[in-house]
Formats: sequence, C-alpha cells, structure tokens
Amino acid sequence: MSNKRLRRSGVPYALQHMLAGMLRRCAGCETESVTAYLRRDPDLVRQASGQLADLLRGEGITAAHLETGTELWRELLASATADTLTGFGWMSQVTALDDDLWAKLTLETLTATAGQIDWHDQVAKRAMTAPITVTKLSTVNQVVEGQSDSWTLRRIADRIEEFFDAASELRDTDEFSQLRTALQERDLID
Repeated sequence: MSNKRLRRSGVPYALQHMLAGMLRRCAGCETESVTAYLRRDPDLVRQASGQLADLLRGEGITAAHLETGTELWRELLASATADTLTGFGWMSQVTALDDDLWAKLTLETLTATAGQIDWHDQVAKRAMTAPITVTKLSTVNQVVEGQSDSWTLRRIADRIEEFFDAASELRDTDEFSQLRTALQERDLID
C-alpha cells in the first residue's frame, strides 16, 4: 500500500496504528513486515521514525516496546536509503531508551546520513549529557559536521566548554580531537 493509499484508506492515523500494533506484537504487524512495508515508500520511513518516537515517549511504555522499536530502527538502518533515516533524530526525546543504545543507533544513523538528522539540536543536547562516552563525542561531531545551520552550531558552541569539562577523561581520544577540530574549523572555539 502506498502512502497515498494509506492516507486514502479512511483510517485516521493508520501508520501510527500499524506502529502501535508492531510495538504490541500484534499478528500481521511483525517488525519484519512493517520494515518491508515502510521501505516501499521513502516518505513512510520518514514519517514512521517520528511517529515511533512519539509512541515510545507515551505512558505505559515497557522494555519490550523499546526493544521492538529499536529493532525497527536497526532494520531500517540496514535496509533503508540514507535520506529516509533523518527522522530518527526524534528518538532523542525517548528518555526511556537506554542512553548507550540511543547513542550507538544515533551515531549509526548520522554516519548513514552524512550528519543530516531531524531535531539536530536535541540530538546534540542529549549526546552532551553525562556520562560522556566516545560514542557521544562522535555523535556531537557528526551533528557539527553535518550542519550548516548557524543557530544549531551556536547552541552547541554555547554548551561545549561544559561538555569538554565533563569529557576530560576522554581528552586523549581521537573522537575528542576530531570534535575539537570540527569546532575550530567552523570558528566556534579557539
């Protein structure tokens, strides 16, 4: 079913209902089936990633729901085109999602999309929270390198000193150096 047919199906929020069925592991809404369906239309992947984040921020979300949601994210990372994955930036709002797992999947998404992601400011903000890891350093670096939006870059620069202080144990890593260099190249730090 195409996105147009999904909209014309007469079922309000049909995509959201399908994703909710997947999270609840309803018959016919297995992750593999949903992935195959979404890959048929790039707009569906973009929409689904944001709607998935909305569902996973809701009340009553369990570890099983989060596991199923991240399974869909992984499957789409492995099979969808890069330009359709940017909507996964909205997953930065899913605070129930394990921070290390979120950082790993977000970095994979940013790598696939050459630093392009929706809600980039919030992605950077979450990546700049403790505990700081090399994955989070790389995530912030990917956001910086993928951005031309001066407002987002300025917001990152405004928080960078505190972030670097929190990452002091990682100063000798390649990831720390790469982020510092990316910020210096954009005249955001000295």
